[in-house]
Amino acid sequence: MLPSMRDVKFQLHAWGKELSNLYWLKFPGYQGHLATGKNSGTHWVKYMICLALAEHYNIEPPEYFNADATNAFIGNPKNVRPLKGLPRLISSHSIPGVGYGMGPLRPGTYPPVMVLVRDLRDVLISHYEKWKDTYEISWPEYLRLPWGKKGIRCDIWWYIRFLNRWGDCANRMPNEIASVRYEDLRSNSAANIECILRHFDLRISHDVIARAVGAASKDAMSLKSDPDFPERIVRREEVTWADYFSGDDGAHFRDVVRRNLRHSFGYDYGEG
Repeated sequence: MLPSMRDVKFQLHAWGKELSNLYWLKFPGYQGHLATGKNSGTHWVKYMICLALAEHYNIEPPEYFNADATNAFIGNPKNVRPLKGLPRLISSHSIPGVGYGMGPLRPGTYPPVMVLVRDLRDVLISHYEKWKDTYEISWPEYLRLPWGKKGIRCDIWWYIRFLNRWGDCANRMPNEIASVRYEDLRSNSAANIECILRHFDLRISHDVIARAVGAASKDAMSLKSDPDFPERIVRREEVTWADYFSGDDGAHFRDVVRRNLRHSFGYDYGEG
């Protein structure tokens, strides 16, 4: 399959971004890095981990699940001020540059990474429904946005870059970089949270993790949203893929993915 001009321009755009990206140089010194795709359950996963850490270390849990409430437990590159006695954990949506794990900066230089991914179809639906009033574009227009469109927080091109780069890095550093799928977290939350914590060399009891998962249910989290930063949450049961990926829209999505995605993380983006 020969690349189209669109594909070539996207690859050049991606390489340009990744060659100039030195963000990852800030990460050494942390015990664990949670790298999450946008609209992939970041707040929920962080909140479960925060609740487990709070009980394990006998610290008051965060008041809310969103905004800056969890940064004292799991920081971000711009705000890392962990509470005394807590492990240094970091969370970001960052896409590593091409130098990550290469040359003198070999595996072991960086903290272990757990990459959180989600089915790309659900990511796009969730993001569009959350931001469509701001973007003021239709779904077909959103799905066909050119790469690098200013003012767009997440689109098919951003997520493909995220998956491709972390997939490349995981192949290079399989012991340091692992992944977990949002859907697996939904079906077996406690086991997967324990897997994340163990990857960061944190041993927290099954009972503590189970209580953290229970306290981060949908109903419980609806009462723990920062009122200054209200969340627009799209429930998967409210929509179906057929509502968004039928006909020409579905064909366009599959064509872009088939031509540009190198690492699917186990998702099937074929027909249907």
